Amino acid sequence: MADKNNTTEHLEKLLAQFRNGDQDSKFQIVEFSFKRFKKLAKRMIASYPLLRSKADTDDLLQNFLIRLTKAIESIIPNSSVDFFQLASVLMRNELIDMGRKLFGKDGAKKNFEQPTDPNLLDAKEPGDGPSGLLEWVEFHESIDKLPEEEKIVFQLIFYQEFTQDEVAELLGLSLKTVFRRWTKAKLILSDKFV
Repeated sequence: MADKNNTTEHLEKLLAQFRNGDQDSKFQIVEFSFKRFKKLAKRMIASYPLLRSKADTDDLLQNFLIRLTKAIESIIPNSSVDFFQLASVLMRNELIDMGRKLFGKDGAKKNFEQPTDPNLLDAKEPGDGPSGLLEWVEFHESIDKLPEEEKIVFQLIFYQEFTQDEVAELLGLSLKTVFRRWTKAKLILSDKFV
């Protein structure tokens, strides 16, 4: 936890400097984001084999950083928690757009040599063929429909890779509350995707 605490404290200082008009801190926030989110982007793409064959981690990361740079110009997060929530939304939106671009209505035709292959079009497992990736897009879209408290906890754990202990400390909640919200979010999502 010490490393993530130091990271959080460092981010809090950068955000405070940026709120006070220090433009150099904006670039330091983007640099901080690059290091942190490169690993997260790689994990998101690696979790779906078909996506991995068509998408590039660097493209995902670059597009995310462009979104983040634009967003913090108009929405300066008040805290590291606000920053991680904003980053989660931006990463989720980039993943949704990537999925739509690659496997949406016309994307499947462009990205598969045999789009009528029943093994691809009727795939049921997430990540197997266009239908699995459309479900993947729907999954990321559905996060926004979670109740606010559950959404915050889910995003910090799923998109930011914080542990439940770390989320409890970040949000000033008990571990039991974090566990309950995490479990409720997973149950809501599993009801939609079973």
